[in-house]
Amino acid sequence: MDSGGGQSHGVIVRTLKSRSGGDYTTYDDSVVVIDCGPFWHRLGISWPDCQTLWFVKDICGVICVLFTWGLIFYADFVVTFVVLIPAPNQIHSIINGVIFHFFVCMALVAHTKCVLTDPVS
Repeated sequence: MDSGGGQSHGVIVRTLKSRSGGDYTTYDDSVVVIDCGPFWHRLGISWPDCQTLWFVKDICGVICVLFTWGLIFYADFVVTFVVLIPAPNQIHSIINGVIFHFFVCMALVAHTKCVLTDPVS
């Protein structure tokens, strides 16, 4: 298996530097390392924590991600259109809507970070 940037079975395998300075290599064919550094640099953002994203192409994991996000968006729809908008007190609805949507955004960010972060680093 080539760990110096070569390809093996159609999957790009790269040697990455961890924060502690050690090397670790992805050896599993289901692991994809996405180099998103050039994308951030085109936008003028230098973000060292997002130089690479880690993602496992596991159908069970992908289905779980889609199911989780579907549940979050369905809960957002129900709370917004069934509970908050028809409520008689508009001030109460606005305050609770802002708080609820803040937590929805935090849940989506936390889940995305969990999905795209290598547990080794």
